[in-house]
Amino acid sequence: MEKTNKSPILTTLATPAFWLAIIINIVANMAGSCLGQPVNLVANDLGMTATLIGFVASCYTIFALLIRTPFGTVLDTARKPAVVLFFSNVFTACVYLGFAVCNSVPFFIFLRLLHGFTFGMRNMAMSVVLAKGVDKKAFGTAMGLLTLIPKIFSSITTKITLWITGTAGIEYVAYAGAALAVLAGILCLFLKMDNSGSQGAGKKGAKKHVFYFKALPVIVIFAILQIPSIASNNFIVLYGESANLSNAAATYASNQNLWMGIAGFICGYLVDKLDVKGAKWVSTVVLAIAAAAGLMVGFFQESNIWLISGILCGIGAGGASIFRTVTLRESSASVRALAVGSFAMAQDMVSIFSSTVVGLLADRIGYSMTFVFLGALPIIGIVLTLFGFEKFIGLLQDKNEPAVEAKE
Repeated sequence: MEKTNKSPILTTLATPAFWLAIIINIVANMAGSCLGQPVNLVANDLGMTATLIGFVASCYTIFALLIRTPFGTVLDTARKPAVVLFFSNVFTACVYLGFAVCNSVPFFIFLRLLHGFTFGMRNMAMSVVLAKGVDKKAFGTAMGLLTLIPKIFSSITTKITLWITGTAGIEYVAYAGAALAVLAGILCLFLKMDNSGSQGAGKKGAKKHVFYFKALPVIVIFAILQIPSIASNNFIVLYGESANLSNAAATYASNQNLWMGIAGFICGYLVDKLDVKGAKWVSTVVLAIAAAAGLMVGFFQESNIWLISGILCGIGAGGASIFRTVTLRESSASVRALAVGSFAMAQDMVSIFSSTVVGLLADRIGYSMTFVFLGALPIIGIVLTLFGFEKFIGLLQDKNEPAVEAKE
């Protein structure tokens, strides 16, 4: 690849695939938000208990996990991946229409499991598009913006969803979600994704493409960074109530989400400007920040400290994208969709298991000590990064492609 001094931001903004992916992501996320909260209202109307609703929600996440790498493999090996994305959105629309006419618990459970498949595909689709359509030296910036921009639009999509729910009812919310999913699918047909040279290898080894095992050490560090963030999402409010810090907990959650988007963009941009060694040091700083966030909220029960901790936790969670970005950048183009799916799969697994384990810890040792424990986890990631990061990334590099050098 030719050297260029062009800024990663300018490179990204000048790429048509980036803007189309952003638009598709916004539309698809709006479709997803239409069935976000209303789907629980459907379950409630059918007389399902909270326990059953929660169990089905866990199964939804499991089904999202199961589709990740198969979907990634299909996108890596398909002759026309844009068509695959189109039909995935049509499938999503059909599931949403099913919720509009759902009138029994068994049918709801069936739809909810299929709903997990739709999320698993939608959540990773545009990351794959950018991995295949953006200059590899601008991956980080593109992925960061893909995280940040939908965060900015999230409040708007939520208001739209609530407005439709209040004025037209759940049935019409499902219709709106289906229409938006079809629109996202039609827009996918305009995407250009080059899979030339990967079909042959893909067909011969498709059954082996279950997980991107070469990236496993990097994915482990990525997962370690995800655990404190997921635990905070589920338990910081409960911790706040037990410590009489309800307002501080609400602010913590708000800051965490905002800074997750900001950090994802900033860290992505920094990685684009750095080689593997530079990315290693940025990753180490992010892990240290995540550790500090957990230790601060665990040891101190003060509003001002929780305010800072929420910001740091968001930076740690957003900065975790460094590991995915470097992996995508240094891996062969023929396995990038599989890599995206593997990282998403790891995040799903962490989400499924960490909440239960953290809940058990909280019951045993209390919220305060649980968050101290969560703060200690990133220290393991720091050790792995300091002593093995460059070696882990070296396992991924295609010897036929030049390594990415640091930019001046």
